Amino acid sequence: ADYHPNKTGYDVLQLVDKDYIESLSMNILQKVVSARARALEQRGSLSLIPGETIRLELKNCRISDRYDSSDPKVRGTIYVTDYQVAFLADDFSTYRNSQLMDLSVPINSLSQVEQIIKSDSATSHIRLRTKALKSIYVAINLKIDAKRLTDLINQLSFNRPIEKLFAFSNREHHLFALDEIAPALSRIDLAREFERLGLTESPWRLCTANKSYTLSPTYPSIFAVPASISDTQLAEVASFRTKGRLPTVVWKNPRSG
Repeated sequence: ADYHPNKTGYDVLQLVDKDYIESLSMNILQKVVSARARALEQRGSLSLIPGETIRLELKNCRISDRYDSSDPKVRGTIYVTDYQVAFLADDFSTYRNSQLMDLSVPINSLSQVEQIIKSDSATSHIRLRTKALKSIYVAINLKIDAKRLTDLINQLSFNRPIEKLFAFSNREHHLFALDEIAPALSRIDLAREFERLGLTESPWRLCTANKSYTLSPTYPSIFAVPASISDTQLAEVASFRTKGRLPTVVWKNPRSG
């Protein structure tokens, strides 16, 4: 197309052959799909992060983002690990326009696992609902596999003690162990920090009413408040706040106060 200095970008695009644009777009898309397919072929299986293990692998499954029998579902393999529910399509080129061909959902982001009963179908249908209100529908040929999937996700996703979450088993090894850092943290002088911030002088003061953490169990032992407010008034305010979290001062501008 010729250059037109007074034309907008949109107008210039209209001068380009539409077939050329379409073929160029498809060429780029095919290269992206091929690259993803090669990456999957090279790794041979689901790529795992350190400490992650596969708990269940189900082949010949189909998934969709809506429950509609007329909607073509993507066929592939579902993996359940102690960190995620993942799906890898059998053939990337077949489903090049689908966003579901390479799907990964952190297992603790699921809010519900529901089995959909259809009397006229031998296939088991499962809906995975995320905390972001997104639904993923899974079709599995064998009912026993569907039960294995739902049971495992329920076991890993819901009603688990916090120390059993994957983040704890996969915690990073830092240069300093926690027991080495804790003493240093305990040496922080809060009174000195508030003095450095200029919160120990009028119109502010340090409140020590929480020394035993009875005023607010989630607040430090001392904190800054307006000097005009007494400890008795603070206790009354804290009684109306969740866990006693009354408003406090955490920083002030050194110029404006």
